Amino acid sequence: MSSAHEYNSNIPYERRLCLWEGRMFSDVKVRTEGTDYHLHKTILCEKSAFFFTALNGEWKEAKEGVVDMTHLSPSTAKAMLKYIYLGEYDLHETDVPFADQLLDHADIHAIGMFYCVDGLPEIAARNFEHVFRSGDEREQIDAVVEIIPFLCETIPAGADSGIIDDVSDFIAENLGVLRKETALADVLIRCASFNIEVYARIHVKLCEPREIVYTVSWEVEEKPATAAPGGNNEW
Repeated sequence: MSSAHEYNSNIPYERRLCLWEGRMFSDVKVRTEGTDYHLHKTILCEKSAFFFTALNGEWKEAKEGVVDMTHLSPSTAKAMLKYIYLGEYDLHETDVPFADQLLDHADIHAIGMFYCVDGLPEIAARNFEHVFRSGDEREQIDAVVEIIPFLCETIPAGADSGIIDDVSDFIAENLGVLRKETALADVLIRCASFNIEVYARIHVKLCEPREIVYTVSWEVEEKPATAAPGGNNEW
């Protein structure tokens, strides 16, 4: 899945594509697990505050011209770097389980926040929401149980996260069904920071003003005609 809208760059797309696919004019190496990307300081620094800082001054990365990202999964690192160049990223060339798709977008969302990549967290959150809405209720519940611990580990408490908003809202809006899900209850107990997010949304919903509409009926009940005493109903 990819998304290229709302991506702004001073370099035309065709040139960025050429620079992404080739090594011409490269002046920095980004090392990932199994792959070295020969890239360009100007483009990296344009889209990421992390690269702007790391590739300037007395930092090791600036002196050696090498940025080590071997701690990231290869697919996540590639997705982030491709987004920096082209404003889009691709995942899942083959069928992948529903929860794994969501976890991959959540991972890119978290990495985009950590490396301060302009626009990437928002795009990843949007892609997450698109996939999440495509699942049925059972898939969504099972995925939420897997995703909450990951979100608590990778996204700082209180951070502005579209994915945390989506998951918290889902729980708050489906309490009637989810109260019977013991696995979800256990996860929320263990993930205190996320529990706070959920309760905050429940509180907002409980405090929402409700409009009460009164309906008044002016219908007159019709009764069957009765005969006069000692007479008949014929006129």
